[in-house]
Amino acid sequence: MTNPTEALIDALQRENTRLTEENRLLRQLMDLTPAQRRVLEVIIALERENGYAPTVREIARRAGLSSTATVQGHLRRLLEAGHIRRASRRVGYTVRGLEHANGLDRPGPGRVSP
Repeated sequence: MTNPTEALIDALQRENTRLTEENRLLRQLMDLTPAQRRVLEVIIALERENGYAPTVREIARRAGLSSTATVQGHLRRLLEAGHIRRASRRVGYTVRGLEHANGLDRPGPGRVSP
């Protein structure tokens, strides 16, 4: 059985790891272009509202973009940066690891999560 000091050290190490990852993600968010940030915000909003990962067309419509090719370009860069992931081959995109950035919550029960 561990003593209270070891348990405290373990808890602090876990918290430090979490905060380090949060800091890394926030630095990456600062490097996004305004259009990339808009697409990311749209994905988060649609995922919250609908309870599933949005499609490229849904993202384009909500972001006010007429070209799905433009959206695909933004999605590719967001994928490469690790901000989003494909929910599946047939479904759209979902956020990845941003539940703590800018007050964003992880999708609730029954929703696609990172």
